[in-house]
Amino acid sequence: MKSKILLLVALFTIITFAQENRRYINVMGKAEMSVQADMIKSKFDIRVVKPTLEESKDINQAITKRLSKILDRMGIAKSDIEITPLIFGKEYSYEERKRVQKGFYSYTAFNVKIKDLTKYYKLIDKVSRIESLEMSHSTFGLAKKDSYSEKISREALLAAKKKAEYIAETTGVKLGKILEIDELDSGYGYSPVNSFREMGARGKEVAGSISISKTIRIKYQIAD
Repeated sequence: MKSKILLLVALFTIITFAQENRRYINVMGKAEMSVQADMIKSKFDIRVVKPTLEESKDINQAITKRLSKILDRMGIAKSDIEITPLIFGKEYSYEERKRVQKGFYSYTAFNVKIKDLTKYYKLIDKVSRIESLEMSHSTFGLAKKDSYSEKISREALLAAKKKAEYIAETTGVKLGKILEIDELDSGYGYSPVNSFREMGARGKEVAGSISISKTIRIKYQIAD
């Protein structure tokens, strides 16, 4: 029994030693590209404060219907419009350091994807005439983002491969098989990380670009 235990300990030591001394090259490749934005995502807030809850609610719903009609007439697809549920409550303010109820508020919001950029300022002109309506957010986006995923992934993989090759060449070793591949990015609903950069507007035109990047890690075994 004692000899079996010693044999197992010896085998465990050999395996551990081999794992600790496994030689490898760990590299990261990054690729970046700038593409023309094909969408604008805007958020419209409807907040109404009135003396009674019923009055606040009714006016909010009337504005909601009006905005829905404007979006429909402009050809914005219903699938590109998200309307949040109506919420309401008491409205307070402070007078002489005292909390005083001023009435009742009701609130809802529209999240709209505008895929025809030529419609952006036309929409702004129409909705700016509606009281109790505020555009709290507007940014460029990419509707066809998946079409760029394969291209940016290939470029990141090639960058990692080239880095591993010149490291191996410089250090006088040979690359073996690939042990691991990892994508290190996450966010915005798909693998490439997106940052938004508004380019500004000239007159009634609007244009922008989006920077997409991907980083991939590859672990190569060093051949004996």
